Amino acid sequence: MNLELRKRADREAMAYRENLAYIKGVQDGMDTPGLAHTNLSRGYHDRVRWVWAVDRVRERLAQYEPLMEDFFVRYYALDGDARTHPTKLTSLAGTPVRPHRKGENMIRTAAEMHIGVSTLYKWREHVLDQLVLAATQAGALEPFLK
Repeated sequence: MNLELRKRADREAMAYRENLAYIKGVQDGMDTPGLAHTNLSRGYHDRVRWVWAVDRVRERLAQYEPLMEDFFVRYYALDGDARTHPTKLTSLAGTPVRPHRKGENMIRTAAEMHIGVSTLYKWREHVLDQLVLAATQAGALEPFLK
């Protein structure tokens, strides 16, 4: 699988919760009377497609590879763990907390799950490949168009 496509899938998986919040905000705004919602931005539609892709991969993994699905949820904080979204974290004094690196996140996830780090790296590549395929199916990626 193309490295650039995997990087994009990785970024979008990290942004999953942010995308959900954005979509909910737009949908809540649609309920406001008098708000023209016929001109939704392309960004909105892209976010909806990526959320759909992440949800499909998660469903598929839950059905066939539950342990890998658990890794996917933990590593990308799909259910709300803030540790992988360090830019949003601040200390009690209001200063930004030093961001966690992805390598540190992988080691921490491996320790939590009692699975080798090398195995989790392989799983991540497998998950990202599936996410690229789901995103292509959803129309979020067009790998053959420039």
